[in-house]
Amino acid sequence: MKKKDPSLNVVIYRTGGIGDVILSSVALSQLYQLEHKVNIYWISYSPKLEMIANAYPQVIPIEISQDAGYKENLRRIKSTVEKADVFIDLQRSARSMILCRIAALKYRAPYFTWQKGSVRRTFMVMRSCLMGRKKFRPALLINTKPRYKLMEDCVTRAISTLMPFTKTGFPEMPVHLKVPTDVLSPSIDQWIGVCAGALHQGKWAPAEQFIDILNAVQKKNKSPLGVIFLGDAKDNAHSMQIIAGLQNFGKIINHCGKSSLNESAAILSKCTTVLSNDSALGHLAESVHVDVAMLFGPTVEAFGFVPFRKGSQAFSAEVGCRPCTKSGYTNCRYGDKLCFTAIDNSKVSHFLTHKLHQPVLAQA
Repeated sequence: MKKKDPSLNVVIYRTGGIGDVILSSVALSQLYQLEHKVNIYWISYSPKLEMIANAYPQVIPIEISQDAGYKENLRRIKSTVEKADVFIDLQRSARSMILCRIAALKYRAPYFTWQKGSVRRTFMVMRSCLMGRKKFRPALLINTKPRYKLMEDCVTRAISTLMPFTKTGFPEMPVHLKVPTDVLSPSIDQWIGVCAGALHQGKWAPAEQFIDILNAVQKKNKSPLGVIFLGDAKDNAHSMQIIAGLQNFGKIINHCGKSSLNESAAILSKCTTVLSNDSALGHLAESVHVDVAMLFGPTVEAFGFVPFRKGSQAFSAEVGCRPCTKSGYTNCRYGDKLCFTAIDNSKVSHFLTHKLHQPVLAQA
């Protein structure tokens, strides 16, 4: 493509959940490695847009609204984008496809989207619902194509139409923020971050499970550990239930609902390791260079949301009724959350203990 302006103008549309936005940041590291001046416009909602803008100050944010109509949101795109060379739709929703296609026509730019895999995940859920707990398919434990890889492929296809381009590995979000004042006590050498909640309560592991894992870790540790709970205000009661069962820790802090996304990222970056559900904060911890033990219950690894760091690990059980939902928005139909309670807690505590005993440089 020939044009007077040597810079490349790339428009990315990605709203979705916080975890999805974190995973889609792979596109930014890809694009900023180009040997070419690139202007990246990111279309999203608050507060996810602020998270991206803070992590990548060079990104040009375009805020749209879920409450606004197509005409108003299209006006916001047109008034911000100077001249688009390509539109990359990493959301693939009805809204994103309509807005991006119309804007692409306006700028006479190509439009690309990714293979989201929603239909495949729906069939997985339907099959497990029909089979009940009779049989679990081991293939569901295999992360055949992580979602960030699918998005990476989409970006590669898009940019390859404009110039030669090679793929990269998964980036780590360059969040460089100070931990909010007086949150973590300097008298505690090591902190475990705990993200006991998730967007949907179906993905919350039982409080007793967190208690069992964390107490086992403290028993194996020679010095008292610090534990800090992070999440939304709605995670507060669940976190307090866990805190009530913890023993002999040097310091326990419940910070749920008290920090922004970027403050949470800064706090997580100071933790030695993190214990989480299949949740956005688990991915956020990884994006700031921290290894995570991630508990999978109603969802499965084959959905593509497993931890992306080599030092992190997903933990789950071979229960036939998994996956019972695509995103954990329903509670266990059997009423016992066997998908969580059947996980071997000793393996999780061993993983966390190992991380605590590693030299600091080995975890970087």
